[in-house]
Amino acid sequence: MLSLACKQLRTRACSHCDLFVHTRGPIVETSSGMRFERWNCWYPGAAEHFAKAELDPEVNDWNNVYDFNADDDTTPQPHWSIMPPEEFLRWEVQFEGEGEARLGLGAPDNPVPLPDDYLEAELEQTVVEPPARAQFAERVPIGKRMVDGKFVFVYDDDDMAA
Repeated sequence: MLSLACKQLRTRACSHCDLFVHTRGPIVETSSGMRFERWNCWYPGAAEHFAKAELDPEVNDWNNVYDFNADDDTTPQPHWSIMPPEEFLRWEVQFEGEGEARLGLGAPDNPVPLPDDYLEAELEQTVVEPPARAQFAERVPIGKRMVDGKFVFVYDDDDMAA
């Protein structure tokens, strides 16, 4: 089972995967037993991540699957199908520990509109302690500098930035 939100999803040589997706239309190639359903993930900051990735929560062609090998019988059929709605599983990720306060993202959310009956589906929760700040911080270079004959990025918190 995979839950992913992306602009384009293309699978190749996959088999028997359940995919909960938000995309502009999944593509399958030489794959079999692929099952698709709406994106099912709730986590703190999901709406912000959608905005940064320029994903429109209102535009989700999860069920508009293109099969590159639709007529190819050398790959076992069915290549793909739509998952039955009663198998929809809500997945909620919660952060805890020092990272929860540091991230300040609030309650888990899912910006993608779903039918009401999906909102009452079985819930699976996962609790995650985010990595230490040094492993998680997003750094943006402010320039580059020549060091030992090579260009290296300079960040505002580096000693070389001064």
